[in-house]
Amino acid sequence: MRRITIIVSLGIACALLLPATLKAEDIYRWVDAAGTVHYGARPPDGVDAQRVDMPAASSPAMPAQAEPPLDAVTPAPGAVEPLSPAEQSRQERAKKAEEKKLEKAALAGRCDAVREQLAEIEPHSRVIVKDEDGNVRRMEDQERVDLVEESKAFIAENCQ
Repeated sequence: MRRITIIVSLGIACALLLPATLKAEDIYRWVDAAGTVHYGARPPDGVDAQRVDMPAASSPAMPAQAEPPLDAVTPAPGAVEPLSPAEQSRQERAKKAEEKKLEKAALAGRCDAVREQLAEIEPHSRVIVKDEDGNVRRMEDQERVDLVEESKAFIAENCQ
């Protein structure tokens, strides 16, 4: 009988102490300077850390529900995760490459236009053009020679 009393008393003591042992420490989430997400019981000093709400321990009578993993914590609506320095650098390089590609395409188009213009005016001594008012006139010889030289210089300098 004494044994049963001791076993029952021990069972009751364990049942009373069990919730205290199941209490989890606070978990914090923070992002370091390199953009890496960290979780821990104590964030480093001087870091903006957010407390992660942990679900209460489930009792044996109530089955545990599937919870998303800690790394699946979603930011508040409207909040934007800061980009890591590496990602920022990749985006800047991609943007510069796109700008360079557009400039190259524009220059290629300009080179084609100057080559066409040169092919039209160089072999002919009489060139007919429209002026700013839309009037048709004959280009002066010196004007034609200057335009041919400018076109050749442009092609030599910018078109390969």
